[in-house]
Order: sequence, then structure tokens, then C-alpha cells
Amino acid sequence: MLRSAAKANIRPAEFWEMTPAELIICVEQHVAAHIESFKESVTVAYMNASWHRAKKMPRLESVLSKIDGKVVREKKKAQTPEEMMAIAQAVTKCFSKAR
Repeated sequence: MLRSAAKANIRPAEFWEMTPAELIICVEQHVAAHIESFKESVTVAYMNASWHRAKKMPRLESVLSKIDGKVVREKKKAQTPEEMMAIAQAVTKCFSKAR
């Protein structure tokens, strides 16, 4: 426990006066601050890559969500019947030209 407190920059004198609940809160906040710092670093790296060489970048939100352990799936827009018909006609046209 004292090692965890030391990693969270809590001095031993403060540690011995804390309750376990207070210690947990302080350590959790310390970890959260590091995660936010890491997200900031990832954002900077993301922007650098997009400016220098990337032709198509993944969405930043999907990259950051991996840090939080969440999976972000983009919502697909439902096709209208007209869009479905247009796609079917285009596919049919492609196959009829191939013969």
C-alpha cells in the first residue's frame, strides 16, 4: 500500500494519516491523471501522423476509446429503398457488360 501511495506522490506522513478509502481515491485520481496525459500524447501523435503522411486515418475517437477499453462502432446509416434499387441496378449493369 505504501508503494502505491509513493507512486501517487503521497508522502509517508500523509499516508499513515489516511484511511484506506482516502488512499484509494487519491490513487485512482493519480491513475486518471496519467490516462488523460496519455490521451493527450496520443492526440498529438495522431495529428502529427495525419499532417505528415497518412492518406486515410482512423477516427481519433476510436483510437482514444481503445485506451479506455471501449469499442466504438460507427453507426451505419440505413439504406432507403431507392438507394438499394440504385445499387442493384449498378451491379446488374456491371455483370451484363462483363459477358
